[in-house]
Amino acid sequence: MTTIYLWLLWCGGGVLLLTFILDMILTATIPDKKAGDIVCYVLYSLASVALFGAGAIHVVAREEIREYWGDKFFSINRRAQSEWIRENVPDDLWDDAVLAAFNREYKRIDSILVLYGNKAIETYIAKCNRDMQQTRNALSLFGWEGLYDMLGNDSDIKAAESTSDRYVELKEKVCDQLGDDLQEMYDKKDSLIGLPYDVYSERKLFLTLLGTPDKMASLSGEQYHKLVHDTACRLVNTTPRPEIVSLEYDRKRKCWMMMTGEKYYAVRLEKDQYGLIDYHIGPSTGAW
Repeated sequence: MTTIYLWLLWCGGGVLLLTFILDMILTATIPDKKAGDIVCYVLYSLASVALFGAGAIHVVAREEIREYWGDKFFSINRRAQSEWIRENVPDDLWDDAVLAAFNREYKRIDSILVLYGNKAIETYIAKCNRDMQQTRNALSLFGWEGLYDMLGNDSDIKAAESTSDRYVELKEKVCDQLGDDLQEMYDKKDSLIGLPYDVYSERKLFLTLLGTPDKMASLSGEQYHKLVHDTACRLVNTTPRPEIVSLEYDRKRKCWMMMTGEKYYAVRLEKDQYGLIDYHIGPSTGAW
């Protein structure tokens, strides 16, 4: 049975019950019961019309009629759903937007460290080669270049390679630590709203997070933690919070059509296994 059909049956049953009660009252108060008979006939007629109308709607099955009266009868639920969407969905969309901004920034910083780090290693190796050549030239004045080629040159090469390896390892540690710290900052993003922050250039990011092979950065330093804090504050405070421009219920799709300042969404409310309200959000057109 449809909702409107059950509702009309309920109304008809209520009318019959009211008729029975009035009949008992009138029978007790009016001796000849003529007035009571008239009232009963009228109420019985109304009840019959209500039941007949319910049956007719059910048999004819006119969807637009049932939906129209269904929307009227459940308008208070529609208002409650609209208020729930306005109070919850924009905040969830903002959370998702901030998380996406954090992920993009993490990938951007990673690419900066790779680009600048590779250049730093190239510069460091070139400097080591120049230093070794200068040392060999200086020793050649005393005829000791052969001794340097046998002992010192190999030692300097190994030292340069070891430093380069530690530098590459530091880059991996920085990325892992930065990912964990940014996640921690995202989890407490609400406390960052309205806080001031500094903006860092790519070169400043690189030197603060990684440094150069001959002057590596420290993950436990104050500059590192300030950079992470400033970066998180910037992302939180520059990500706009979506505002609902329009919100209407689409009876055909049985979902809410919501427009923010930038996008158009379809929102369908439902209850989870615990009876709590949840929702699914999808594109404004097409099937989900």
